Amino acid sequence: MGSENAMFERDGEIHIGLTYMTGTLVKMGQRIAAACFGGDRLGWLPYALLWTGLALGACAGAAIYPLLGLHALWIAAGVSAILAIITLAVRRETRAA
Repeated sequence: MGSENAMFERDGEIHIGLTYMTGTLVKMGQRIAAACFGGDRLGWLPYALLWTGLALGACAGAAIYPLLGLHALWIAAGVSAILAIITLAVRRETRAA
């Protein structure tokens, strides 16, 4: 999956993410390899969580689409709006502290 992204690797990092899903998977693989050779043991975990979220979102969308059609996009938009508001609130609280 990541061969396309590996073409644009420079200094061990992908500097052009061609696809978000495979880019995340490649980053996770790079961090796992680094952990095997003495790097940060949990450096791969954020990428694994992100990839899991992407995969679960795709599965949830595929399951809901037959029931709601394109109206299912409103669920994704609503969840995104709620998460954006929470993120803003946390950032403001962090700056104030």
